Amino acid sequence: MAERVYIALDLETTGLDAARDSIIEIGAVKFAGDRLLERYATLVNPQRPIPSRVTQITGIRDSDVKNAPTIDRVIPELLAFVTSDVAAVIAHNAEFDLGFLRAAGVNFGRPAFDTLTLASILLPGMASYSLGELCATLRIPLVDAHRALDDAQATGQLFQLLHEQARLLPAHTLRLLCDSAEGSDWPLSSFFADAANGQDPALDALPPRWALSSDDWQPLAEHTPAQLLPSAIVKEFFADEGPLAVQLGARYEHRAGQVAMAARVMEALNLGDHLLIEAGTGTGKSLAYLLPAALWSVTNGQRVVVATNTINLQDQLLAKDIPQVQALLSAAGHPPLRAALLKGRQHYLCTRRLRLWRTNHRLSPVELTVLAKVLVWLPHTLTGDADELTLHSAERAIWLRICSDGGSCTPERCERPYDGTAEGVPDRDFYLAARRRAEGSHIVVVNHALLLADLANEGRVLPPYEHLVVDETHRLEEAATDQLTYRVEWPLVQYLLRRLLPDGDLLASCTGPRRSATSRPWCAGCPSLRVWLSTRPCAWTSLPVCWPHLPGSRTRCGKMLATRRGCASTAPRVASRFGAGSRSNGMSSPHVWQS
Repeated sequence: MAERVYIALDLETTGLDAARDSIIEIGAVKFAGDRLLERYATLVNPQRPIPSRVTQITGIRDSDVKNAPTIDRVIPELLAFVTSDVAAVIAHNAEFDLGFLRAAGVNFGRPAFDTLTLASILLPGMASYSLGELCATLRIPLVDAHRALDDAQATGQLFQLLHEQARLLPAHTLRLLCDSAEGSDWPLSSFFADAANGQDPALDALPPRWALSSDDWQPLAEHTPAQLLPSAIVKEFFADEGPLAVQLGARYEHRAGQVAMAARVMEALNLGDHLLIEAGTGTGKSLAYLLPAALWSVTNGQRVVVATNTINLQDQLLAKDIPQVQALLSAAGHPPLRAALLKGRQHYLCTRRLRLWRTNHRLSPVELTVLAKVLVWLPHTLTGDADELTLHSAERAIWLRICSDGGSCTPERCERPYDGTAEGVPDRDFYLAARRRAEGSHIVVVNHALLLADLANEGRVLPPYEHLVVDETHRLEEAATDQLTYRVEWPLVQYLLRRLLPDGDLLASCTGPRRSATSRPWCAGCPSLRVWLSTRPCAWTSLPVCWPHLPGSRTRCGKMLATRRGCASTAPRVASRFGAGSRSNGMSSPHVWQS
């Protein structure tokens, strides 16, 4: 098959708004495979001053564009550059570049491939998906960043790398994507269809990593008699010639505050007492509570829960501190220390729900992007944790349809073993697997939100525990407020409204000039909602609102997204639209607004 011809392009502009700002430079490269066929670059006179911040970023000054052609003279040249043999136009964050070109009246009539979206699909787990960071990580030359031609050349090379990466995907992954995208207007349909050509069917036989791994950890016994441990035992680890000094060598530093804190933590565990400690920076508090907690847990077979507020501290505990404690205990002859991270249920994928969601309706373009991200990432993950993916707000709303669900996910329904079927994806609920690991662990690391959820649900969220360490306690009040807050976010509302009507989009039906017959009874029953939806703007502001919660529960503070610019002044009007007589799902309308 002949190599396809592509054009990668990039723009520099006076700002971010295509309706108000102007193009100041266009760069484009035409290529086929690794062969560069032609370049196109021009400055463009924006007929307005270039902001100083743009000059600082790009180096383009007013004097540079003074005698440059205006955009109406550039458009015919650009359209002529996109010859009939060009299969697609490529850009990094294509909506930005093509949005400016559309505003100038340019329509290439070709598929548009966004390397930003492709990179987030094909390279999961990257720290950043900016063009500069991707080029640095993947060793793609980018000599003069934020100049259109150099950025376009780098985008073209990035696309080639991503295209090769797509060809290495398992055949069943590409087959699922192509089948799901058939008949859709997803921009990347032809990209993955092209990658599917010439795939090796032998790759179908390779099971995902998580299907081959298992943790044979037996759950810890509950309510076992405790063996008291003297504080001297933990102090020995911090001695000048102790295990910690041997482990760290010349990097070891004796810290009196760390030793004193570790001894107090051990005493509190022995007595089953409460302990509040304020430790300054440099104390080494993580090790000061982890080491006694680990000693206590492995000796008595009793679980200790460690709750933190930030992801950074969780990462530090799991990647550095806990392995260090495991090595210390092993060197001292103690039983192996088992530790696990547990997050809220919505963080974890359920492949059974993924399969049902994929097959029960025609997927929209944004849903197909989420499906592509999940299918590419799935063979490599061991945790099934959504935090390993890059999901935007609208994509997060879709994730809720495929994540583990307390009402429908059970071991009997969601634990089908791998059998080499065509899809190559066993039914697996990653939350249930994470929960089993936590039940067999001595140390369970959670965040404040999950700890508070467990308290609110009377201990039904976390495995049973009697010993708790709360780090970053100064953030606990904020976490409690956030956890007990009910939020309505517009992207999620949009997604749900679009799925309520069987014959189309409820949002459009309620607010458009022609409402469908299906929507009329619904809108007639709630005219205030139709009025409210009809006034939705582009910008949203979050307003606090109190909701009476379900009977028998305390009132929870919530947030409602109001619909006008300057919405603090319109809050009474928005509240009145949901006033007396307007109720839904057994919950009364918001009754207290604060601006």
